[in-house]
Amino acid sequence: MSRCVLHRAGEKVQFVGAFADKPGMRRPALVAVLVLGVLCAGAASGSAGSSPTLIAIDSREFRLGPLVWNWQARNRAVTLRDFIGAFGPESTCVRVPGGSPAEGHVTWESRGIRGDFTTLGNLPHPNDDACTAPAYVQPDTVEAFGRAWRTSRGLQVGGTIARLHALYPQATLHKDGWWLVTRANDPLWGTFGELVAGVHNGRVSYLRLVLHAEGD
Repeated sequence: MSRCVLHRAGEKVQFVGAFADKPGMRRPALVAVLVLGVLCAGAASGSAGSSPTLIAIDSREFRLGPLVWNWQARNRAVTLRDFIGAFGPESTCVRVPGGSPAEGHVTWESRGIRGDFTTLGNLPHPNDDACTAPAYVQPDTVEAFGRAWRTSRGLQVGGTIARLHALYPQATLHKDGWWLVTRANDPLWGTFGELVAGVHNGRVSYLRLVLHAEGD
């Protein structure tokens, strides 16, 4: 049974379970109690659902802190503009050396996030690049390198390789890191790690989402 405790003028008011219209309770008092109950439930829901540093992916969606993207519900590919909307203006955005104008490396230093964005389509103007046309480029890979970031199983950036094996016993090592979540037989990209942990000196140095959204 859920339990909620509120404080009112130094008095502890506790609600347990469902509310009942008790005999003798006046309507204004009942309404007040119900309103408090809704606020209490909302606070509990928000506390449980808020994941400002959670990184996760499955067949339906990916989650990177406040940015949650369900491909079917959105019916389009996520773009750099969506990332800017979620995390604010980027710290840096530079063209990838040797790459096309549509390839950009973007960093949000204060959020501990960086990513490579590109497109298989066209940019709107001849002089545009990934940084000047954020609505037209999509994430290929995005890395969370801040130590607060964690997976749904509790693996954090900075965690030990032993912790990784304990939480992800099925993880396999590849040249790009430890595959924590694998996507098999994708029609465009084949089999690849969707959630990858990079390890340096025995500790997780980043958690990477492999989105290949430029193919969506």
